[in-house]
Amino acid sequence: MKKWSLVGILGISMFAVCLGGIVALVPVANRIWSGGIHWNFISTNASGADAVEELRAPVDGPADLTINTPFGKVDISAEEGGSEIVVTSHKYAWGTTQQAAEDLLKKTEIVLLQDGNSVKVYVDQPVEVSLIHIGPASISVDFTVRVPTDCSVNASTSSGDVSLSGTTGTAVIHSSYGDVSTQAVRGEVSATTSSGEVTVRDVTAGAESVEATTSFGEILVRNARGSSLNAKSSSGDVTVEDSAFTGQASLSTSFGDIEATNLEAQSLDARTNSGKVILSGLAIGDELAAHSDFGDIEVKASSAQSYTLDTSSGKVVAEDATGRIKARSGFGDIRVSGSEAVLDLSTNSGSIEFRGSLGDGDSTLRTNFGDIAVYLPADAGFEVDLSTDFGDVECGFAVTSTEHDSTRVTGTVGAGGPRLEASTNSGDVSVQPQSDR
Repeated sequence: MKKWSLVGILGISMFAVCLGGIVALVPVANRIWSGGIHWNFISTNASGADAVEELRAPVDGPADLTINTPFGKVDISAEEGGSEIVVTSHKYAWGTTQQAAEDLLKKTEIVLLQDGNSVKVYVDQPVEVSLIHIGPASISVDFTVRVPTDCSVNASTSSGDVSLSGTTGTAVIHSSYGDVSTQAVRGEVSATTSSGEVTVRDVTAGAESVEATTSFGEILVRNARGSSLNAKSSSGDVTVEDSAFTGQASLSTSFGDIEATNLEAQSLDARTNSGKVILSGLAIGDELAAHSDFGDIEVKASSAQSYTLDTSSGKVVAEDATGRIKARSGFGDIRVSGSEAVLDLSTNSGSIEFRGSLGDGDSTLRTNFGDIAVYLPADAGFEVDLSTDFGDVECGFAVTSTEHDSTRVTGTVGAGGPRLEASTNSGDVSVQPQSDR
């Protein structure tokens, strides 16, 4: 009984597989009967042919363009005062002979569909059948497009560059293998590629967001404005310059450096798995967070309510910082300067240095292997707790001590104030008045 049940199940499964195969072959069969199949049994394309076509679509208001090509470039630019979408296509085809290439070129059609002010452009390409290949034929189509300025664009290619400039609508551009770029665009921007560089310049997104992502390639965002920024690369540097966002700016890469200069945002999250994080001239409303698994972190001439700086292996430098500053390093030095700072600084192996003034709250500096040096204003008042297991403790301020020896100093400096705790397992601890130099 079980045997016949098993046979029945296998029979049903075989029938389902066969039926699925027949269904999958129906579109191919239709293409064969309609002449949409390009037969190429040798699959050696030594000859080529090309042709240029132009299609026009008149529009009478804000337009919406969707355009894609399987292989080729897409270049879209806005024309001030324009009242039509002009699509110029440059088609290329290759075949085993010149005649085969020209026949394939004739079968490659550019289709423009229009519904009011909505325009869709795509390539109707033959399927190629060879001894080793069933799929898209050996063609490519480059598009050069002129659109009115108030046009939203969705442009994509499987292989080639995509560029867009001058529009005021939503911009979505994508390439699987190629660079993507936008310039002088006003509106929401999403620029993505699986493999290539992403460049976003002179963008004003208003209350909308700016997205720039790539799996393999560098990202550059320059002079961009919007509600938020997401710039992400799986492998490549991420650079942001002269930009401002009312919400969060998120910058990330798995392998590469992150550099941001003259950036404004409500919050910043910058992180890399392997590389440096270099931040300069930033104005962050809330938290400034920077992380690297393997690399240095440097923050200079930047303001934020709080700082969270973390690296597993590398140094951490924060200059002219204010507010709460949390810095961690697995293996590296930490150097911080600033005013009214509340500190939480620690490293497993490295030295720690702070120059500036303490804010209200408890400040803690901790290293397992390294020296700690703190330089405060000569008239500062604070509570102090300094200790080392193997090394010396020195305090250049007059301390009303509760404990004072070569490895431990606790007490009050001046009129008291914020609490400073500094400790190391192996190294010296020194707290000194700042010099006038």
